Amino acid sequence: MGAEAQPGGGVHFRVWAPRRGKVEVVVDRMDPQPLASESEGYFSGLVPRARAGSLYKYRLDGADEAPDPASRYQPDGPHGPSRVGITAVELMPVADFCGRRGWGYDGVSLFAPTRATTRARCLPGVPEGTVAISTHLDRAGARTGADVELRPDEELVIRLAGPVSPSRTPPA
Repeated sequence: MGAEAQPGGGVHFRVWAPRRGKVEVVVDRMDPQPLASESEGYFSGLVPRARAGSLYKYRLDGADEAPDPASRYQPDGPHGPSRVGITAVELMPVADFCGRRGWGYDGVSLFAPTRATTRARCLPGVPEGTVAISTHLDRAGARTGADVELRPDEELVIRLAGPVSPSRTPPA
């Protein structure tokens, strides 16, 4: 489903529109390209001139235009054109955490990238691996983001600063 850039060039589009008799895709304001009807209400086709980053909408029954319901990115909001390709990657977890598993929300070492990526063998080392994957994605045209919640480990805070009570708040 959606738009997928192909390794040999072009983009393959596929959409489910069971109540429509004809579906076309309009890419970068080019002439509408017809999509072939498949079974169970699907329409699909390859548009050779489309590429990652192209903007597109589906034209339904030769009149109404609609964004892709399986879009990976809507740069102008939910009713604007869709964009081909993955344009952003969120890295999680980011901060190191206690225990063997974590989502990065229970970070202890807020400035130390998690060692979990090294265990998963998806990065060549931390923190260098975190920088390397961000750099690689940036060069490929994708933005990277980190989902970080700055909530330190309560046990560590108590060991360093003592218990916190409603009458005693930590300094800002």
